Amino acid sequence: MEDNLENIYYIHERMADTGILLVYKGALNGMVLDSLLANAKNQLSKMNADLKIRKKIYSIMVECLENINRYNANQKEPEANQYHPLFIWGENKTGFYIKCGNMIKSSDVPPLMERLEGMKNLNKAELKEKYRKTILKSKVNRGTGAGLGIIDMAIKSDNQMSYDFKSIEPNTSFFTLNINV
Repeated sequence: MEDNLENIYYIHERMADTGILLVYKGALNGMVLDSLLANAKNQLSKMNADLKIRKKIYSIMVECLENINRYNANQKEPEANQYHPLFIWGENKTGFYIKCGNMIKSSDVPPLMERLEGMKNLNKAELKEKYRKTILKSKVNRGTGAGLGIIDMAIKSDNQMSYDFKSIEPNTSFFTLNINV
């Protein structure tokens, strides 16, 4: 892309056309996380959307951003990484969407994929039961956690999630998650 001011307007128009309300790409830390959530909370408070929907959106945002912050494979050297975490929140004709992506350890891909696949065809009651059973097991795996956050996001989004893994380097993959509310 050419380095001129017209590109800024083009990006602004593309974001408006695609309903993007908030986008962030870069290293993520506690201060950035707090700032993004404060911005989102401010935007949500001004929306005409149902309070229940706004609470779901905010809760899913918190979980996504915390997961990015917690499981980013390149956390130790974020400035040297060309694959910075990405977070997008937007609105379309059917509702709201949250898209996020970040580098994870390739060794975390199989258990994460297994968890996601295991929830794919579950209804809300089954997801709630899975959540309850997971709490009772309360085994937190190093690197991949207990999996409660993903189950909670599936419950809040009525399981309208899709995902992808792209192998980047031998030990890292880029994980993307799309959630519709």
